[in-house]
Amino acid sequence: MPKDNTAKETKLVLRESMLPEHPRVLDLFCGNGVMYRSLYEERSVRYLGIDKSKIFNAELCIKIDNEKWLLNNKIDCFNVFDIDAYSSPGKYYSLILSRIAVINEPLILFSTDGALISFRINTKLPCEYLISEGISPDFQIPGLYNYYEDIHSTYIKKLELNYPVKVDEIKVSYNDTKTTAYWGFRLLPV
Repeated sequence: MPKDNTAKETKLVLRESMLPEHPRVLDLFCGNGVMYRSLYEERSVRYLGIDKSKIFNAELCIKIDNEKWLLNNKIDCFNVFDIDAYSSPGKYYSLILSRIAVINEPLILFSTDGALISFRINTKLPCEYLISEGISPDFQIPGLYNYYEDIHSTYIKKLELNYPVKVDEIKVSYNDTKTTAYWGFRLLPV
């Protein structure tokens, strides 16, 4: 099981730099509440944590599979989405946007991408990127790791093709060993 918040300060700086004035936060994979206690408790006007394994406060969180919860709930009342899955977060971007009936304000998405290490040891793209780009599963890219940031940024930008949004800003930072990436991006309604 991944350790919660291996680069807590890096994650906090990224989130603080992009958090809107009145954040209404849906915290997927909320875990033991480190981000809530460090940032969202004081700054958010609304907060809901979701995690299938552990929750830190039964009044603020629901213990359920994140994807299952998203598929069964509308999320129009939130404007900040924190995806701390420790795997590749891309599928959650689309899932979140598909569950918002009308996008009428800027949205902020934060994510932790623990799949970065697979880019170091593999030459094949993860499934979500293959599907997004229509690339054969047999396609290989030597030195795939060197292109990670461009690949993930392009994946984010392609959200504009399927949803009524424009990507306004993308930020990325890394843990000390550069095995985990922390993303933040702002989507504007169009």
